[in-house]
Amino acid sequence: MEKLGEFMSNIIIIQKYIRSFIQRTKKILKHVDVKSIMGLDINKLKKYLRIDYLTDGRIEYYRSTSTKNYTLESSFMEFITTKAIVDGYNISSGNSPLDIINYNKKIGIDVACLACNSNITNEKSIIQNFKKSGNNLDKMFDEEEYPEIVSLFNTSYMQKIQKAITLYNLEHIYYLIFISCGDNIFLTAFEIMIENINNITNGGMSSGNKSIKINNFIDSSEGSVKIYKSKKRLELRLYKTVCYNTKTEKIY
Repeated sequence: MEKLGEFMSNIIIIQKYIRSFIQRTKKILKHVDVKSIMGLDINKLKKYLRIDYLTDGRIEYYRSTSTKNYTLESSFMEFITTKAIVDGYNISSGNSPLDIINYNKKIGIDVACLACNSNITNEKSIIQNFKKSGNNLDKMFDEEEYPEIVSLFNTSYMQKIQKAITLYNLEHIYYLIFISCGDNIFLTAFEIMIENINNITNGGMSSGNKSIKINNFIDSSEGSVKIYKSKKRLELRLYKTVCYNTKTEKIY
């Protein structure tokens, strides 16, 4: 019985460490089914995109360019997305980190438009303009204080998201991302899991020492996040495979 008790104690300790490890490696961005966002009418969005934006003349122009991607204007996409959300309210004209609020559902949405010319999209800026540390970042990069740089970005991002939650009384915040890939347009969504923000860690420098890789922001099969030295900015890029994920919707 004594050995059994010792064995069970060891099992409990192991389980505790496993749970702790799983919690520490949970990602900030959780890929969710875009159809699950309350109030979003995807059929209306498809209609507005086709009738109000992708006119015959605009499509002819896009097809004449070298990339042939359907370039999407962020402000207009915010406008038609707001129209496609029941009780949606556009707040992007202010200094808010969000673009659309659904007060009834307590949802905040940040709309992004990306293009995919190869296997990865261009960038979405997550956070920039670090007033408290911006002047020191060059020095910190030169002195290879990478964990400290990640910590600064982490703190600024937490403050940014927490401020939005408090200001608008939100329970959920999403990145709603349009991805143009050739003559197709996809819509995908990620929920920001604020309880996991402190999980991000330094993933090492990229080739050329121009950026810091970030761990635990997004699943490595879906995208990558880096802090760029020259731009002093945290940026997200998605992999092309996200377009064909079952949680993503082809809208054009």
